[in-house]
This record gives sequence, C-alpha cells and structure tokens, in this order.
Amino acid sequence: MDICVTKKLNATTQLTIKFDGERDLKEALLKATPFIQLHGVCGLCGKDNVELRARQTPDGQYIYIEQVCLDCGAQQTFGEYKAPKGAFYLKKWQKFVPKQHGEKL
Repeated sequence: MDICVTKKLNATTQLTIKFDGERDLKEALLKATPFIQLHGVCGLCGKDNVELRARQTPDGQYIYIEQVCLDCGAQQTFGEYKAPKGAFYLKKWQKFVPKQHGEKL
C-alpha cells in the first residue's frame, strides 16, 4: 500500500513522506496521519514560524521528533506507538519550560 503525504511546514520547508512498506490501508493511514495533521502553525500562539526538529539522546537509545514554534517556544512532540514500528501520534502543544540546574526528568 502506497501513500504519499506532502505538507508545507513553513515558508521555507515542505515535507514529503512516502509510506510504501505497510501491510494494508489501515496501517498506512495510521503511519501517515500525524504528518497529515501537521498544520504549520503554533497550537498556542497561532503564528506560522514553526520548524520540525529531531534530537537524539547522547547514548543513541532514543530519538525525539518535535514541532517547535520559534516565536513563543511552544513544542508539539511526536509520540511513538509500540506497534507497528514507525507509527507516530502528535501530542498536545506545550509551552517549553527549561529544566532547572540539577533537576532530573
């Protein structure tokens, strides 16, 4: 099953993702849905100055993907389902609160 999603994220970024290794239409749509839901505007301040970021923990065990508002600092993080592998969902927009010195997660 092939599904291709093209989304304009901001004035300079367009994202195209092809889902072609899925077993059926339901699995393909499950994997495509969070990218279809990207609106390119902040869910808190409503401005369109957002970008997609990815970061990895120093040990390489975890990868985090998030949409970040460059105006107010809010973040919308992608969560990952346990199965099927590679299926994500979007969490709610949250105001970024920096970690205090010495504070553990």
